[in-house]
Amino acid sequence: MRFSILFNLILYITVVSLYIYQPILGALTQIGLGIFQFVFAITLLDNNQFSKRINKKALRFYFILVFVWFISIIISLFNSSLNHENYSITILLVIPMIIGLYFVIVTILTLKKHKNENSNT
Repeated sequence: MRFSILFNLILYITVVSLYIYQPILGALTQIGLGIFQFVFAITLLDNNQFSKRINKKALRFYFILVFVWFISIIISLFNSSLNHENYSITILLVIPMIIGLYFVIVTILTLKKHKNENSNT
């Protein structure tokens, strides 16, 4: 589990670095980050040992954010008045990175909590 959390952090930093270097590469890599994080979140919910330690409210909030973002994508596709360039960039690029950062923070805090629990026992 620790490897997945660190891989998540490294992948997020890589995506941000690629956005700085070449925005197209960052956007393409962001798709992989999103898929990895969503699958990892489902795995965390399914893992009984880990789910005792993880803040389930934080994971539920993550899934709500992903759902709201997905609905906003669908609405923007079918509503021509929302096809403004800045709105599209915000919906497609900025908001998913904020959601991804939230998930990285939640997993890192969970790892720290797990380390503290193990060192106290």
